Amino acid sequence: MNENDLIHKDIKPKNIILSQPHIKIIDYGSSSWIPDVDAVTASYTSPETYINNTKDARSDEYSLAATAYSIFFGNPPDIIENPEIITEAQFYSKNFKYKVKDLDITKLINIFRKSLSKNPDDRYQTSTEFAQAFCKIIKNVGLKD
Repeated sequence: MNENDLIHKDIKPKNIILSQPHIKIIDYGSSSWIPDVDAVTASYTSPETYINNTKDARSDEYSLAATAYSIFFGNPPDIIENPEIITEAQFYSKNFKYKVKDLDITKLINIFRKSLSKNPDDRYQTSTEFAQAFCKIIKNVGLKD
């Protein structure tokens, strides 16, 4: 999508469909290919959208990371100002429904902090980068008993 200069602008769990063999992203009504429409979902929208109304592929990367975060915790992150508030305590809380090795929790924290950074230059620059880092960790994740 982003390789073809398409910015979705509203990636969130509701706009992702799990199907075989691929995951599908739907609802392109707010995308960069539709002029003069900027309907976004606040909890999944990148900080630069609010700060200076700029969006590029890295804005979608932020939204993708916020979506992954919401899958783990049941709600989107509330960290636009400071992703450093993502801590180990969250992963040990009753809201976190998966079991993850301690070493992997540290890696997940670093992945989320990077991918949810306020500065787009500090984030993963492509969804492939994010997916590769994320998949290395989540392959060992299971539901809590």
